[in-house]
Amino acid sequence: MTDDSFLENLTPNEIVAERVAIWLRRRSQPTVALADALGVTQATMSRKLKGLVTWSVTDLACASGFLDVPIEALVPAEAIEKAKRPTL
Repeated sequence: MTDDSFLENLTPNEIVAERVAIWLRRRSQPTVALADALGVTQATMSRKLKGLVTWSVTDLACASGFLDVPIEALVPAEAIEKAKRPTL
C-alpha cells in the first residue's frame, strides 16, 4: 500500500501531472518524447507536468498509449473526486 496523503494538497491537474511524471520515470522516457507524441512543445509539456495546463481527454488517452498504461493509472480516483468538489 502506498501513502498518497500528499495528494490532499494537490489540484486534480497536479495529481494527474504527478502520475504522468512517475510513469515517464518508470518507463525511462524523456518528457520531450511525450511532448512529441502529444504534438505539443516542450514548454507546454513542462507546464502540463507542473499541473499548470489542463490535461485533455485526448492528451490522457495519448499519454496512456505512449506509456503503455491504462488511463486509470494516470487519473486516480483521488483526482476525480477532487474535480467533483466545488471550488470555494
